[in-house]
Amino acid sequence: MLSLVPRHANRSRLTSLLVALALAPAPALAQTPAELDGARRPPPTDLPAALTLLPGPQVDEAQTLARAGRHGDAADRLYMAFQSTGDDRYLYHAALEQVAAGQHSLALRTFQQVLARRPGDEAIRVHLEEKIAAATSRTAAVRLRLLDRRTGQPLPPNVLAQIQIVARALSPTGSGRPAELTLVYDGQPLRLDPGPWSVLVRPPGYRPVELRRSPMWGAGEETWD
Repeated sequence: MLSLVPRHANRSRLTSLLVALALAPAPALAQTPAELDGARRPPPTDLPAALTLLPGPQVDEAQTLARAGRHGDAADRLYMAFQSTGDDRYLYHAALEQVAAGQHSLALRTFQQVLARRPGDEAIRVHLEEKIAAATSRTAAVRLRLLDRRTGQPLPPNVLAQIQIVARALSPTGSGRPAELTLVYDGQPLRLDPGPWSVLVRPPGYRPVELRRSPMWGAGEETWD
């Protein structure tokens, strides 16, 4: 059982949080040789024309990194191109490189970003929802339940809405670089790749608490405490 202690509190009147984490692994899909070795990953055959990247220096650099098996770095280059241009085609291809790197937790969020930017395109919506479903199936669901330890009641919505979470993979994937997720708590489960993770919970006015756990795949629902 984990407690979060207020930064400035009278020891005789401590208010703390009970943090219960329930982890429900999703069924893993069989991996193909192309997924196990990103360097041999063929180009996508279901790519909508509207998401096709045009040749250019940033694309060439990303492709060079990908051919060297540095898919995480290739994703970073493409994401930087998206930030500088606003062109979400770069964002989409960054997600493809995250998938090739085995960073499905990151790819899931990146595909969701692309989907949010293209609400009116039905064909792309269907395509992206398929990508999101595939990435989701390769992650485990980790739900955080945050309670006031004194009362056992959920924290007020205004407190929950300000809680920051930083989840870091503690071992590199095929890209040689660990994944990291930074988000504001929204009551939805985290989606994490297999392997050890650090989950840092930062509620406003409380000392942060860090959890270090590995999903136990195939064990059904699991509680971290």
